[in-house]
Amino acid sequence: MSFKDWLEAVKRVMKLKSLYEPWPMKLPLPRNPSAFDFVRRCPLMYFGFCGSEPRHFVRACTQVVAPGTKVALDLTDLANDEIFEPDPNLFDHLFTDAAVEYARTTPVIVLTEGTSDTQILQKSLKVLYPHLEGFFSFMEFEGFKVPGGAGNLTNVVKAFAGSAVQNRIVAVFD
Repeated sequence: MSFKDWLEAVKRVMKLKSLYEPWPMKLPLPRNPSAFDFVRRCPLMYFGFCGSEPRHFVRACTQVVAPGTKVALDLTDLANDEIFEPDPNLFDHLFTDAAVEYARTTPVIVLTEGTSDTQILQKSLKVLYPHLEGFFSFMEFEGFKVPGGAGNLTNVVKAFAGSAVQNRIVAVFD
């Protein structure tokens, strides 16, 4: 099914009093289930959502409700059936996991003492490891009038550390 079909099916399911109709695992889905049938019978698979990230699923679900609508995810049945274990620190774990994932998947910030250092490293990376170019981000001195030098680089590193920047950072002093 397309994402648009999935959204329409979720919209229909959300209008029901009973959010989903449990489907016994022993019985197969109908031969040609509609998106609505599929979404309504597959609650444990993010209602058939095509992605693997729970936050994308929740965001997609909020796409089909009117602005200002209160949306809640009730996990009581899952907890009672011991499919999901309640965790009072769930938000803290999710935030930490998201921060770690963010740091793992964003470019490494490379800080240098000045423009020439940055230009040399960028050109060297392009020649020696062109396939890794997108994995590094370099400070732009000229466009933002950032002062150079070892002392200023030290201050930038301290500022990043003091503001708990989650990115991986490499500071190059020469």
